[in-house]
Amino acid sequence: MEKLQHDIENMVDRVSVSNKLDETVQKAIEIAKKKKRRSLIYKEKMIASLAAILILGIGTVIFFTYYPDQATNRLGDSVSYTDSVLYKTADEGLKRMAKEGKAQLLSLVSEDKGVKFFLEEGYLDDQQLAVTYRVEFDKSQIEKIDDESVINLEWFVDGKPQIEEGFGGLNTKELMDNGDVFIFDTDRGLPEEPKIDIRIKSINGIQGDWSFTFGLKKQKEFISDSKSVAKEDELGNSIVINNVNLTPSKLELNLSTTLAQKELLQDQGNTFRDLIILALGSDGFSYFETPRRSSNSENAYSTASNGTILEKIEVPRGIDTYTYKFIPFISSHKGKATAEGNEGIWDEITGPYREGTILDGNSKIKVVSIEENNQRTVIRYKMNQEPFLPIFPLLADRESNILYEAISFKKEGDFVEVNYPKIDQNTITEFVLFDATYLVLKDLETLIDLK
Repeated sequence: MEKLQHDIENMVDRVSVSNKLDETVQKAIEIAKKKKRRSLIYKEKMIASLAAILILGIGTVIFFTYYPDQATNRLGDSVSYTDSVLYKTADEGLKRMAKEGKAQLLSLVSEDKGVKFFLEEGYLDDQQLAVTYRVEFDKSQIEKIDDESVINLEWFVDGKPQIEEGFGGLNTKELMDNGDVFIFDTDRGLPEEPKIDIRIKSINGIQGDWSFTFGLKKQKEFISDSKSVAKEDELGNSIVINNVNLTPSKLELNLSTTLAQKELLQDQGNTFRDLIILALGSDGFSYFETPRRSSNSENAYSTASNGTILEKIEVPRGIDTYTYKFIPFISSHKGKATAEGNEGIWDEITGPYREGTILDGNSKIKVVSIEENNQRTVIRYKMNQEPFLPIFPLLADRESNILYEAISFKKEGDFVEVNYPKIDQNTITEFVLFDATYLVLKDLETLIDLK
C-alpha cells in the first residue's frame, strides 16, 4: 500500500496546471543578495501503466485531493523536514519550524512560456509568511536565461493586495537544483486560515503568468511587549530595548544604544560597536543567534550627535526559548581594514588542534579536552576572563577553507564547555582566533524574559 501511495504521488506530480490571465509586467525591484545553499535535487518519475489505470478510474479524485482546484492545499498536511526545502535553505528559525512539522505541504505547479514554477511548502505566523519554490526551464529557454535569478511578483491575502516584491541574487542553476524560499512580512491582522494568492509576473526576464491560490493555518502564538527595558552605566553609556514581538519562528525588537565615550570609536577603520545575542536554553546552554540588524544600513544611525544608534533587530528562533541575553561590546581588530571600513583582513592567532593548546589573545584560552558525541564536537576551554565575553576559537579546515563556529556554551567557573557542529576530526588542523581587543560594556548586559 505504501508503494502504491508513493507511485500515485509521483503520477500526480506530472500534472501541470496553467492559469492564463492578462499579462501585466512591473519594473524589477532592487535585488537583495542571498547566500548560496546546499543542493536538493528534485526528481520526477514516470509510471505509465499505473497512471493509465488511475486516470481512467480514480485519477480525477486523486488529483483534486492532491491539488484541490489548484486552489488550496489540504490544511494541516506537513512535509518531512528531511525532504524540506525550507529546512535546507531558510534561516534557523524557519528550519526549526520545518523540523517541528509546522511547515504545510502545498505541492502546486503552474506553467507558462516554457517555464514550470513549483510551490513546495508554506509557513505562516504573525510576523512572516515563508513559501518555498523551485523552477524548471525547458530547452527553448535554457540558453536565454541569466546566470542570476530575478523573480517579480505580487501577492494577496483574502483578495487584498500586498506590496509587490522582487526576489533575486541566487544563481539560477542552484535555484533549479536546490529551490529557495520567498519571505513576506505579515502582521497580526491576518485571519487564522487566510487565502493566499501569489502571481508571478516575470522570471529571469521571461514575462508571463504563474498564478497560485492556497490556504494556510497560521501559527497562533504571538507575544508582544511594548514596555522598554533600559540600562545605563556610570559613564553615561546606555541600551534601550522596546517593542518586542515574538512568534514561533522569530523574535523582533527595536534597539537603541548610546555611547557617551565617543573616543571609544575614534579609529573607525578598525573599531566597531558590536552585540552578541544569546538564546538561553532549558538545558543550561546559551545558544548563539545570528540576527538581522538594520545597523548595516546608514539609515540606522541617528542624526543626533550623542553617539546613538537606532536599529531594528530580527532574531531567527533557532531554539524554543523565551529568554534572551544581549551583550554590547566594542571590538578593536588588529590587521588591515578594507576601503569599505566594515570588513578587513585581520591578523590571526592560531594553535594546533589538540588538547593542551594555548591561544594567547585578548585573554588566554587553554584547550582542556576535545570530545565527540552523536550530534556535536564538544571542546572544554579554561578561560580566566572578567568580564566574560563568549568569543571562542574557530575550528579550521584549511584544505576546504572552512572555519567552524561555536553553536552553544555553558560556563562553570573558569571552565567553558563549547559545542561545535559534528566534524570529521581528521579534517581540522588548527584553532583560529582573529586578533582583537574587546571592551565589554558589562553594566549594559540585558536579559529579557517573555514568559
